[in-house]
Amino acid sequence: MLNPSVTARVMDKFQPLILKAAMMAAFITLMGCNRQAPSTVTADPKTFESASAEIKADWDKALAAAATNDYATALLTCRKLQGLEALTPDQRAAVAKTMAAVEARLMDAAQKGDANATNALAEIRRHWR
Repeated sequence: MLNPSVTARVMDKFQPLILKAAMMAAFITLMGCNRQAPSTVTADPKTFESASAEIKADWDKALAAAATNDYATALLTCRKLQGLEALTPDQRAAVAKTMAAVEARLMDAAQKGDANATNALAEIRRHWR
């Protein structure tokens, strides 16, 4: 049986590595197959009609950020939404689709040397949980 305090310390130590591996896997997935990920963010407006006011506000924040290429805000807000148990399967799918589209645009912009994209990647690394 594992000691919970030891497990917690090990997880704290390896969490940054796990995060970097996950982000690298996402990058490879988006860029590796020469397929274009969807670059536009679209969702049925009715998808979040039944959601709480807080969830609707976060969804609207993510969409607004995506529309203005505020990559970090869009992705971090979507990440927050992903962690909520209250989302329906359709809402989860909309969040995942939005994240894929924003990540594709972010990686494309970063590869082209866009300073906004580079700064967003740094911010996402700092705040991803």
